[in-house]
Amino acid sequence: DRDRFHVTNGQEMWAFPALLMGAQACYGISPLLLGRECIKMYSCASSGDVEQGRAIQLRISIIRDALGKCEATPAACVRELCNMRGLAGRFSRDPITELSNQDKDVLREAVRLADIKSL
Repeated sequence: DRDRFHVTNGQEMWAFPALLMGAQACYGISPLLLGRECIKMYSCASSGDVEQGRAIQLRISIIRDALGKCEATPAACVRELCNMRGLAGRFSRDPITELSNQDKDVLREAVRLADIKSL
C-alpha cells in the first residue's frame, strides 16, 4: 500500500535530489539556519524548478561541508552560525564549548560563500 509509505531524507547534502525523486521530507541542521531557504527548496522540488532548487542545495551544502571541517561539535557550530546570522545563539554552556578562532574562520568563510545574510 504505497499511500501509507513515506520516505524522508536525513542527508542534507542530498535533500533536493531526494525530494525530486519523491521523498516527502528532509531533516537536519540546515532548517535551523536556513529555514526560509529550505522551504523554498521544497517548493522548487514540488514545482520542478530544478535550477533554483539546485542553487539552494549548493548553499546548504557549503554550510554542511564547513561543519565537517570544524573540530567543535555540530551543536557548538550551529550555535555560532545562529549568532553570525543574528539569531538567538548566545553563549555556550557545558558540555558545549566555545569554538576556536580557526573554527570560527571556517564558518565565517562558509557563510560568505553561501551568501547568508544576517537578519
